[in-house]
Amino acid sequence: MEIESWLPAQMSQDIWQRKYEFESETFEEWLDRVSNHDAEMAHLILNKQLIFAGRILANRGLRHYGKKITYSNCYDIPSPEDNIEAIFDNLKYMARTFSYGGGCGTGLYKLRPTGAPVNNAAKESSGSVSFAPLINLATAIISQKGRRGAAMIFQMVNHPDIESFIKLKADLISLQKTNISVGIFEDFIDACIMDLDYPLVFEEKQYQVVKARELLLQIAFQAWDTGDPGALYWDRINNWNIVSEDAEYIIDAPNPCGEQPLIKWGACALASTNLSAFIVNPFTQHAYFDIEEFNKVIRKAVVEMNKILDEGMNLHPLPEQKQVSHDWRNIGIGIMGMADALVKLGYRYGSQEHIDLINEFGSNMINQALQQSALLAKEFGTYPKYKADCVLASPFIIENATPETYALIEKYGLRNCSLLTIAPTGTLSNLWEISGGGEPYYDLSYDRLTESLYEEDKHYTVYTKVVEDYANFNHIEKDSNGIYQGLPEFITKSTAKNLDWHERINVQATLQKYVDSAISSTINLPEETTVREIYDIYVECGKAGCKGVTVFRDGCRRTGVLSTPKTKEDIEYLEDNEIDYKFDTITPISRHELGETYGSTIDKKTACGKMFITINHDKTNHIVESFISIGKAGMCQANLNAVNRLISICLRSGIKVEEVIHQLKGIRCDSCRTLITKGQKLDGISCPDVIGRVLEAKYAQLMAGVTTGRIQCKVPNVVAKMSTEETIKEMDEMDKIVKSIQTDEIIDDGRLECPDCHTPLRAQGGCPVCPNCGWSSCG
Repeated sequence: MEIESWLPAQMSQDIWQRKYEFESETFEEWLDRVSNHDAEMAHLILNKQLIFAGRILANRGLRHYGKKITYSNCYDIPSPEDNIEAIFDNLKYMARTFSYGGGCGTGLYKLRPTGAPVNNAAKESSGSVSFAPLINLATAIISQKGRRGAAMIFQMVNHPDIESFIKLKADLISLQKTNISVGIFEDFIDACIMDLDYPLVFEEKQYQVVKARELLLQIAFQAWDTGDPGALYWDRINNWNIVSEDAEYIIDAPNPCGEQPLIKWGACALASTNLSAFIVNPFTQHAYFDIEEFNKVIRKAVVEMNKILDEGMNLHPLPEQKQVSHDWRNIGIGIMGMADALVKLGYRYGSQEHIDLINEFGSNMINQALQQSALLAKEFGTYPKYKADCVLASPFIIENATPETYALIEKYGLRNCSLLTIAPTGTLSNLWEISGGGEPYYDLSYDRLTESLYEEDKHYTVYTKVVEDYANFNHIEKDSNGIYQGLPEFITKSTAKNLDWHERINVQATLQKYVDSAISSTINLPEETTVREIYDIYVECGKAGCKGVTVFRDGCRRTGVLSTPKTKEDIEYLEDNEIDYKFDTITPISRHELGETYGSTIDKKTACGKMFITINHDKTNHIVESFISIGKAGMCQANLNAVNRLISICLRSGIKVEEVIHQLKGIRCDSCRTLITKGQKLDGISCPDVIGRVLEAKYAQLMAGVTTGRIQCKVPNVVAKMSTEETIKEMDEMDKIVKSIQTDEIIDDGRLECPDCHTPLRAQGGCPVCPNCGWSSCG
């Protein structure tokens, strides 16, 4: 069999060749290697019913060629204890794991906060956040076979450094190669709902008390602005799994996309079933989900993943990882193709029919997995750390196990401490041209770029395969612009772009009832989404029983927005005019047209003296102008006037405030640097930096005022904390390292762009995915 028969699409073939083919092996040789000569498993792969995760597809069997590469997609690197040796050991272990192809998650919550006393020459701690750039650097440098290092840095919401942590990625340049997430507790959500104070503590010492609502609004603002941080609901993570009652199983941190909260040194070996492959009589009124065939595949998946565990036991990068894999035997079987299955059944994403379908396959999925794990325990023994009284008392087991399942566990125990997880499947879904994880499609169609050595790049409209199949089945034709007209609402109202986020949360919460691990999830939101709505999403996810969520708003600063397809006329215009820019056409709103404005003046300390900054906004809370002056001993007022006028004209010309802030923040001044290193307290590292920070704070204030509704709270403080001598030294050292490496992997501008074809990426299940060439950072 040739690869073209299995993967008709050129993009799919390119993904297979780029990521999974070993040297010049044929497709049949690859299939035989990956299935480990198992005809039944090969059949399931060929039928697109079950597939292993990327590390297994790329690496299984390569040990016979002398290659020592892990089968696990991701690991927990133990969150370092509060000493410098542990911190750098953490980096060492992470670098070694990256070199074997595994992604890493770790936490900073055990590190003392900024300003805490230390017993060394520094006298005060630089804080937990100061070590994050080191983790990001290790992640950026080390990659394996086209797979970049993937990392997650995790912090608890009650840590005294939490406000600094959530702003780590606000400048777009910091931590480009690393995801960040916040562990949120139930008492924090309750405090938000009841508008209570919330203590920030470390080692039982209270450092600060904040308003819970204000802190969550800050988190929401950063997510609105940049897509980070994600939220992980830590109590739900700990109390809703198979080993929740086992005191020895202590979850340390999540993996890079959040679907696997892991014990110290824990690893996850993953596989996914394609729900779309189990729909019989698709696109007709007689369509149905073949639950019996689905159950057989789930049982086979459990058997195969246990073989993978045993086969890959000696391929983990570190001996501690091997030991934990041996003791607990974590596996994670998930789903993909759910959105495709709904189209074939005629169900709208988020509808009651959809929820009923989840309840049907979800209950079957967990019970089949538990039963098969119990039967494997009968044959090969339980996982070594198995404690019957703990597992049988698990609320997850009690709630989900049927009497038959419970009896089997009681009699034989379990072979695995975890069974189900829903990973983002970014690359795998592109490989099979289906939707990823439990996510809806981002859109029904998108622009694809075709490249030629001899012609200009051409854009053309590509529909998702299931929509093409539906249209062909129902003889729906495209119009002159290449657009299908007359698609039913159960298709057009099921995309991430127009899906009601309440229904989106309901889908995830329903799935989570049956998943003992977690779900990698991104709620894609339209550009007009407010900070308050994201705040509400965090609260609702916590109350609904989700374990985690990431939000990604179209138009946020970290995306080149992937717009709906251009019409044929638009494409012809671009081809005729070569570029999309319209120079020399924007006329700013005049000062007179603004009418009445509102604002305030704040003074800030710089190396040039005291600076007075006035920011004005109109009645709709749009910032429209600024006025800046400085003391007599300061810099040239004419220069400041020029900066002020340029800021104002940008704002009145429709340029995003975030872009103006981005251009100003981070500019450094030797005079400020000198004074800061001598111990003087300044409000920024240059005059432009101070202006940018004040503008950012005012912008956040106005956004919070527009979006907080009935919540009466103070404005979120989004101004970054003062740069210290240690921070400046660290930034200088990082600059030297980056320059010495000379790699685009580190010094790009932080926007979500495909490294291969430069197409704007989509956020899918917590994983950036390229719709043009299929590149994904998630295996």
